Amino acid sequence: MESIIHADIFFFISTVVLITIGVLGGVALVYVILILHDAKHISTEVRKETNNIATLVRELCAEIRTTGFKMSSILRFIRAIFSSRRFVKSKHSKGNGTEEK
Repeated sequence: MESIIHADIFFFISTVVLITIGVLGGVALVYVILILHDAKHISTEVRKETNNIATLVRELCAEIRTTGFKMSSILRFIRAIFSSRRFVKSKHSKGNGTEEK
């Protein structure tokens, strides 16, 4: 009779542990999926910017071939890289409380 009680306790404890591990595994899986989604978004943005820079470099090389090496070509190239919307500060930043009413 005592062995049946021990078996019931063992099965109860093992069920609780299995459910706990399953819930923690599910939560971890959700976080892994979110991280992979962010990584995909980041890699897409990096790919776009890399293509933009490659295009600018090709244009710079073509301009240097046709007109010769001029400092103005290099300066236009640098301006084109830094004129991206990521490097330009907007006049109205969100949430700073300085907007006019």
